[in-house]
Amino acid sequence: ISSGTETQNGWPYLQFYASSKAFVTSISNSWAIELKSYGIDVLTVTCGPVRTNINPMNGPFYTSATTAVKAQLSCLGKEVHTHAHWKHAAQNVWSGNSLYMRKLFGSLALKYLPGYLEKQKKK
Repeated sequence: ISSGTETQNGWPYLQFYASSKAFVTSISNSWAIELKSYGIDVLTVTCGPVRTNINPMNGPFYTSATTAVKAQLSCLGKEVHTHAHWKHAAQNVWSGNSLYMRKLFGSLALKYLPGYLEKQKKK
């Protein structure tokens, strides 16, 4: 079960997206505990950005879909919650767990996102 790194942050204008990811993470972690006695492994993956045909972007934290899936499957049965790939773990430390970075990203979103959304409406 996968959920993104947005689960640890409150993101302006993305509250429903972030809260749905947090729900998936929470219920998956609960299922991991509940289903273990039945021999069922549940792995919660909070991965970072993955490069796909739909999302062809590139950057320092991006991995290919193949690399991401291989890293995630390597954790199955060994962990209950993982970032799987080291790039995604690094991104989480850099952005998700740092209060300073959360404040910075939040202030940037509040500053630039409204203008961006208005431009998108006019298209």
